[in-house]
Amino acid sequence: MVDDPFSGTVLDGARGRFQRFALHFKLVGDVGDAVNRVLDEEGEKMHERGGPDRPLSVLMGPLLGKAMKTFAAIERLCLLGYGEDAAVLLRTNVNLLINAAYIVTDEKANDRAAEYIADAWRRFRTFMREAYGKEVDAADLPFPADQLSELSERWRAVTIETRAKRIPSTTTKRAIDSIQASNTPTPSPSGVISVKRTKPGGRSSRGQAIHMWKWCWRTART
Repeated sequence: MVDDPFSGTVLDGARGRFQRFALHFKLVGDVGDAVNRVLDEEGEKMHERGGPDRPLSVLMGPLLGKAMKTFAAIERLCLLGYGEDAAVLLRTNVNLLINAAYIVTDEKANDRAAEYIADAWRRFRTFMREAYGKEVDAADLPFPADQLSELSERWRAVTIETRAKRIPSTTTKRAIDSIQASNTPTPSPSGVISVKRTKPGGRSSRGQAIHMWKWCWRTART
């Protein structure tokens, strides 16, 4: 029997966990590789724009970066045996997927992006005020204060369930299922890791979502 050099460290059990769930980790890696290929091929098109396209251009890059960082964290948490914590991050990426799809599929995508940005800044101002007793300088805001509140209210007026319906039909039901499960300790990945490899007679999309969710929980210190 080969000694495990990670025994007694934070990586204790990671080797065995990776071997037991080798296919799952491979599929997650395949998704990451696919995204990186797209970035390599289309990266030059991703830049900040001026004029009416500015809101969307300054938003989508950071959202993609955050999604990929969270995606990598999910994989690493599963490897370390913290599947329950990984499932929480899966839910945050579901929300990001829903919001991004809602914005980019709208006829006035830049208006929706501006509303999202305004709401994020409004939440940030509230956090700084309540947590640190500091006011964010109005000069640092992306919009005048009164316009910020108006745009934020427009964003909040649309529920996340409604936004989820903008996602392409193949993943809409899974996204809505995830939202409805948000008050349970079993959040669903709902397409965040949507590896479309189902063969005829294989798992349905719903079944795949449940399968990926179970993967997170099974890696929990097993």
